[in-house]
Amino acid sequence: MKTNFGWKLIYLIAVLALFSVAAGCKTSTTTTPITNQNQQPLAIVSVVGPITPYNPGGPTVRITLKNEATEPVVSLTTTLVVESILPNQTYDFNFNVSSSNPLLPNNSITSTLTLINGEFNDNTTYPLKIDGTFQNGGTFAYTEQVTIVEPPPVTSTTSSQTSATVTAANGLSLTLSLGSSTYKPGDQVSITIDENNTLTTENDIPAAGMWPARGLNVGPCGTLNYPFGISILQGDYDTQSVAPFTPLQLYDPNAVYNCPMILAGITSYDFQPSSDVAAINTGTESEPMSISMTTEITPAGFWTGSTATFNNFLPGIYTVVGGDEWGMSVILHFTIS
Repeated sequence: MKTNFGWKLIYLIAVLALFSVAAGCKTSTTTTPITNQNQQPLAIVSVVGPITPYNPGGPTVRITLKNEATEPVVSLTTTLVVESILPNQTYDFNFNVSSSNPLLPNNSITSTLTLINGEFNDNTTYPLKIDGTFQNGGTFAYTEQVTIVEPPPVTSTTSSQTSATVTAANGLSLTLSLGSSTYKPGDQVSITIDENNTLTTENDIPAAGMWPARGLNVGPCGTLNYPFGISILQGDYDTQSVAPFTPLQLYDPNAVYNCPMILAGITSYDFQPSSDVAAINTGTESEPMSISMTTEITPAGFWTGSTATFNNFLPGIYTVVGGDEWGMSVILHFTIS
């Protein structure tokens, strides 16, 4: 009897163990957001300051981030800590990221903020906390040490109604041109951008990624291999106010495009003397590709809504932004009437 009871007890324990394992292996259909403190999906492209116009209340800083994850980001908070006359002062940068305005993979985003009562020093690192949420519900949070670098100084600016040029101390000039300053609804707006070496010697400029505004591109495939891009905003803006605003969607977001070859890991642009022709270096042994740093776009309108509806440019004033990855920006305006 004792032996039979012992075997029954062992059998009961085995059944209970199998039940526990089965229960533990049960598949759940509930998706729980996972926070990974070690994940760093957003690359810090640049932290630049002080930028103009100078504010007596504190320096103005521009931060550019790039989504290197495979999932869109639908919320984003970035907090910078620098010296301040107030205790425990932090500075939150608003990137205007939301479910209706996500930061898509491989896209960059810029935010500018004046650090009231704040200050920073050259060659000093400061903590930058980044946290946010992916479209699939996952979250991320981490802190990086950053150095705030001074933007390249602008040495001269020239402009007219249909052309504007800005020249920087690195010897490059960025020119934005319009075919006209006035158009009718349905017209194609001719916009040309050109980057030129003003020096009489070869000018090899390291890639920087200090984009001055959001949504700069030269077509549906981004900036391609150019160090510049173009965007259009509805309304009247100047170079100091365009950074935080989302430009118009000039290309059908639901279309499939055959993009040309886009180089990876560009390290520098080697401009020929007094020319807009530059060799694109990638840090490999392959022969650099040389192209003329100029291109044109001819949009007639923009796309809106989740179903991507095309609209001709409506009557009113529009701001055209040209910017390069060294922080230079130039604007022009056209009117639809």
